[in-house]
Amino acid sequence: MTILETLGGKLLDATIGKILEDSVAFMAGKLSYRETVVNIKRSLGLDPQPDPTDFYAIYRFALIDYGVTKPKAVLEFFKEEFIVAAYQSAFYKNNPQVLAKEAESLIDWNKQEELFALHENFDYRREFAQFSAMFNEYVNNSR
Repeated sequence: MTILETLGGKLLDATIGKILEDSVAFMAGKLSYRETVVNIKRSLGLDPQPDPTDFYAIYRFALIDYGVTKPKAVLEFFKEEFIVAAYQSAFYKNNPQVLAKEAESLIDWNKQEELFALHENFDYRREFAQFSAMFNEYVNNSR
């Protein structure tokens, strides 16, 4: 088992679980989007701003902001090891082009994987682009 599968996987499981749990209040109109995001971060014990050197902090912050309105299948996609690894590579190389290259290979992967076949109604390439924009915003703002 890799560190990604243990520590990173547990962090992402907890984050996705909390997003799904708390987004119900947002969808019901009980909380604003911003209140929902703040509540999720607070309940996960995250600092107000992510540590600029901590990939998982930045990834989780981006996932929370991006994911409040997303279904479970889309959130689970961003827990896939090869997806997390692409973002991690872009982060440590300080090169967002890594993500652009990964998006291109996503098309080929999309044609072959059952994960996508189960969720044909999602445009994962678009979701990848939207999350990438959020992730890059956090990276840029934290540095």
